[in-house]
Amino acid sequence: MFPIAFVWYLMFFLPNLDWSQQTMIKVLYVIFLIVTNVAGVKAAGRMNDALTFIKLAPLVLFSGIGLLYVFSNPPTVVSNMTPFAPYGFVNAGAALVLIFWVYAGFEISSIPAGEIEHPRRTLPRAIVIGMLNVVPFGVRS
Repeated sequence: MFPIAFVWYLMFFLPNLDWSQQTMIKVLYVIFLIVTNVAGVKAAGRMNDALTFIKLAPLVLFSGIGLLYVFSNPPTVVSNMTPFAPYGFVNAGAALVLIFWVYAGFEISSIPAGEIEHPRRTLPRAIVIGMLNVVPFGVRS
């Protein structure tokens, strides 16, 4: 599945790839994963670190460019941000609850249970505390 998705995303940048080239890229992708796994945990960890850096570099670059623009053109930024919330913050709480649900990872909360001290007590407490931090924002006034 991942090699197919990789080729689909790659075809945005290289739209003229024919079937044989797509197949070759998928095979190279799988070979890369096999070599990384055979090389060992330490090599796979280094590769993960490198790929994480590659993914974060554009985010940091564009964030830096944006901050540079904000600090070098304050009047333009203020005019673009006025009014900041023309429709108010009435639905912000509901949106926050949805965002929390999507990014909270409830589906994998039991995976680290083997590494947690007293998981029967700690996991439910963590879930309740997390929900109590977010649920009040979902209440409409």
